[in-house]
Amino acid sequence: MFDWKFDGAIFDLDGTLLDSMGVWREVDRRFLGRRGILYEEDYAEKMAALYYDLAAQYTIERYSLRETPQEVMREWDELARDEYINDVKLIPGAAEYLARLSAAGVKLAFATSNNDYLALPALETHGILHYFAAHAYTRETRKDKSEPDVYLLAAERLGMEPGRCVVFEDVPRCVRGAKRGGFRVVAVACGAGTEARAELEGCADAVIEDFTRLLGDGSRG
Repeated sequence: MFDWKFDGAIFDLDGTLLDSMGVWREVDRRFLGRRGILYEEDYAEKMAALYYDLAAQYTIERYSLRETPQEVMREWDELARDEYINDVKLIPGAAEYLARLSAAGVKLAFATSNNDYLALPALETHGILHYFAAHAYTRETRKDKSEPDVYLLAAERLGMEPGRCVVFEDVPRCVRGAKRGGFRVVAVACGAGTEARAELEGCADAVIEDFTRLLGDGSRG
């Protein structure tokens, strides 16, 4: 699939390792539906790259809501918590690929806009949390994933320069953010539409549908 080697790998979670984008669409639909607002796909795309409080503020401004960001986030948490613990699945081949990389001595981290109280239980449920030597959250950098800061933080915590790491992402603007940090980026296009896939192919170093192909060709990377 790609023949370059790497010593560290940094994974996005939602949409890349966790098949959770449907969860957030359902959370968004229910949240907006309670207010009589029609869910729109461009809203989901914008939200994918924003940290939680920035996403809440964006939602309030976009729809002229009266709630505070804290109230919006609290409602999102209530809608999402059970889904993450009980219903979120892994992208096909993800657990096996993490195991292969770990066995080969590749250091693993994740970089996410999600919150630890949602992400960590999902990773623990699927038995993959222990693979990650480092975690990085956009709340720590105060920059969304269109900027490279969270990926750079993850690499720093792995003790590696960006050129030694590969980032796995699923959103074009996040792919571009990681590229600006000097990383090679593999786009995971599982479930992406024709337009989104074409955009990923235009900005990533490689594109995969899911992780099963990487297992099938026997490559480390």
